[in-house]
Amino acid sequence: MDSEKRVIPWTSGQKQVVESNGCKPKIYINSYHTHNLFQVLQSLHSEKVLRDTKLETDGSVIVNAHKVVLVSASPYFCAMFTSFAEGDKDSTSISYKAW
Repeated sequence: MDSEKRVIPWTSGQKQVVESNGCKPKIYINSYHTHNLFQVLQSLHSEKVLRDTKLETDGSVIVNAHKVVLVSASPYFCAMFTSFAEGDKDSTSISYKAW
């Protein structure tokens, strides 16, 4: 018996993929989505929307940020916001030392 197949719908800028029960679907990376994601994140930051944490440095500099962006870009912040008390705080003090 042939494995059941279905066509995954696609939009502008994406390629059509046929999915079958007999094999895993192929992963297709579309640079448009990456570019669009960064544009949206930049817009959210510049418009001061959904920023959910403040980083306070030793020099009294305060940086407003999105936890999800920090976590996705840095293992340090991932550990800080997912494993420690800082995950529930609205602001976090950090120290920076130049080597």
